[in-house]
Amino acid sequence: ELFHKFHLAPYRNTLVETLSGGWARRVEIAKALLHDPSLILMDEPSSGLDPKARIELWNILSTLKDEGKTIVLTTHHLDEADHCDELIVMYEGKIVAKGTPNLLKHRLKMKVVFLKSSQSTEIETFLTKEKDVKISRHRHLLRIEMPENSQLITTLMESYKGKIDELSYRSPNLEDVFIHFTGSEFEVGASL
Repeated sequence: ELFHKFHLAPYRNTLVETLSGGWARRVEIAKALLHDPSLILMDEPSSGLDPKARIELWNILSTLKDEGKTIVLTTHHLDEADHCDELIVMYEGKIVAKGTPNLLKHRLKMKVVFLKSSQSTEIETFLTKEKDVKISRHRHLLRIEMPENSQLITTLMESYKGKIDELSYRSPNLEDVFIHFTGSEFEVGASL
């Protein structure tokens, strides 16, 4: 039954060590399900998988959840954590936040703006006068956290017309939640 459920039948006589990471992970999950557990513990199940195998893994986990299985897992991939019903965010061995992904994102009550300009130093100086605004910088790229009801984007566009190369904004995601609750800084390698 599990061979068919995980599409492993063609590999019935193949050594697991010769399979790709995604197929080997399917075998591991199938083995874990042999005794039909109600609780499945997984430590970074998508680690080392290519994007296609990660998507397939999450489809399998979604199916298991729909079958009534409880899945507890760890992950460093915050896009994956967004699929979970409940999260615990840990930093340096301590719980810093917990709740549903949507609740955690909503708790921030902010929007995140990415602004790229050769005048970023001048713009950053302008922004430091604004209250409730947090700014991180990498070269000419600014990451700006502002209250969700702020009109600052309009002010920036008017004040620096023709000096802003790129500007985008979005609602908070789980990376923002992590940064907010851990006090971590904007990653140096980040880009628009």
